Amino acid sequence: MVKLWCPINSFSPGATDLRVGRVGPHEALEWASGVLRGFGMLERGVAEMPAAAVEHPGFRPFAVWDDDRMVTGANLFLHGEVGSLNTGSTLPEYRNRGAQSALPAARAKEAANAGCRWPVAETGKPAQGQSNPSLNNMMRAGLQPLYTRATWTWQPRAADRPM
Repeated sequence: MVKLWCPINSFSPGATDLRVGRVGPHEALEWASGVLRGFGMLERGVAEMPAAAVEHPGFRPFAVWDDDRMVTGANLFLHGEVGSLNTGSTLPEYRNRGAQSALPAARAKEAANAGCRWPVAETGKPAQGQSNPSLNNMMRAGLQPLYTRATWTWQPRAADRPM
């Protein structure tokens, strides 16, 4: 994973022809389901967890709509002077329309209004010779790599697996 950051005044706005805005509590489950679908993850039994976080005062979910259809979602988590830009995904059929450029800009504006000085984010490090559109979008917005970290996945030994 690549951890990124920048001073809030170095953040560059992005644009889209789609509508960008905050997600309200009544849209929380739709938002969470859409984010999971955008990541290619299962929704059933999982979507309720991020949807419940919408009530947390530091959690600021955003979405992009095409007319009345929510097509992408992301979150800003506020913690003092740091604003974590996280949970950004877009439904496959809406990629390359600027949503993941406009969402970071909307979240950075919200972070600045809340007194944040440091937006941070992380995304996957691309393999040698490959690129990651998420990383490219973040860097285009002004975020710069701070460090790379390993992600560990625990797998039980065969002897520890249920039969």
